[in-house]
Amino acid sequence: MPSATSAATPGRAPRRTTPTPWSAAALAAAARFWFIATVIGQLMFAAYIVALYGGAAARGDFDAWNAVMSHGHVPGDGAGNVATGVHVLLAAILMLGGALQLVPQVRHRAPRLHRWNGRVYLAGAVLAALSGLYMLW
Repeated sequence: MPSATSAATPGRAPRRTTPTPWSAAALAAAARFWFIATVIGQLMFAAYIVALYGGAAARGDFDAWNAVMSHGHVPGDGAGNVATGVHVLLAAILMLGGALQLVPQVRHRAPRLHRWNGRVYLAGAVLAALSGLYMLW
């Protein structure tokens, strides 16, 4: 007599291995929700960065950078202020580029754009990380 854990039991139909229509639809809906939530979150963060830091820079009010970062702008610290500016600028670019990387139509219809955007994204992420490390140092 076969054990209770065996997959093939005489007189029983084999276990279904393909997803049911309901589970496939639920998985597709979850993936769409994740995609939409991720892209909206990235675009909202990019807009926040541009509005707060870009707006302050456009007004020449670099002290406004200290509203969120404790040492966002330090008078007399040219290198640190440049590192902060580069970090914030790259953060906005990375959020926009990251959102673009997630769009399936871009991957399928413009693979060269997708690849170049990925290369720029990776280089920008490295530079943003290095400028962030400098900010901490």
